[in-house]
Amino acid sequence: MIKATRILDIAFAGALIVLAAPIAMLASLFVIMSSSGAPILLQPRIGLNGKPFKLFKLRTMIEDAEAGVGPRLASTDDERLVRGGRLLRALHIDELPQLLNVLRGEMSLVGPRPERPEFVTALSEQLDDYPRRHDVRPGLTGSAQIAGGYYMAPKLKLKHDLAYCDEPALRHYLHALISTPKAIVRDVRLA
Repeated sequence: MIKATRILDIAFAGALIVLAAPIAMLASLFVIMSSSGAPILLQPRIGLNGKPFKLFKLRTMIEDAEAGVGPRLASTDDERLVRGGRLLRALHIDELPQLLNVLRGEMSLVGPRPERPEFVTALSEQLDDYPRRHDVRPGLTGSAQIAGGYYMAPKLKLKHDLAYCDEPALRHYLHALISTPKAIVRDVRLA
C-alpha cells in the first residue's frame, strides 16, 4: 500500500504543481501587494516517525504575526490574517506550495496534517494517543480536513486522524482525494 500511494503522490503532485502554478503565482503576488514580507515561508513541522521537516506555505498572516505572542492555533476571527488571507485559506491555496513537500517525500497527499513542534508537544501532553499520528506520513488532506476543516477541536481531529492511521488503505487514500473538493467548497462557504 505504501509503495502504491507514494507512486500516486508523485504523479498527482507533479500534475497539480503544473496546473496550480498560475494560481500559486497570482496568490503570491496578492500576498506581496497586501503586506510586507516574503510570500512563501518555511515552517517547522513534525512528520513521519516524529521527524522534523520544513513545510512550504503561502503566507496568509502579517509578517512576524507571532512576534511577542508566540505560536498559537489559527481561529476563524484571526486578526493576524492579511487582507484576503481568510479566502486563501478557505480555498486551501496557502497549501499549494506543500506539493513540493509531497514530491520530496516529507508528506503524502493524504494523511494527518503535520503540526508545528510546539503544538505537537502540547497536544501530546493533553491527548495520550496523539503521537500515533506520526505512524504515517503527514498529508495535504485527510480525514480530519474532510470532516471539519481548519477549526475542528483537537480531540475530534485526532479521532479522524487515528482512523486513517489504523487503516491507511488505498481506498481510504482515494476516498480522501475524491472528497477533498467538496470539503473545499464547504470551507469557502464558511469563510
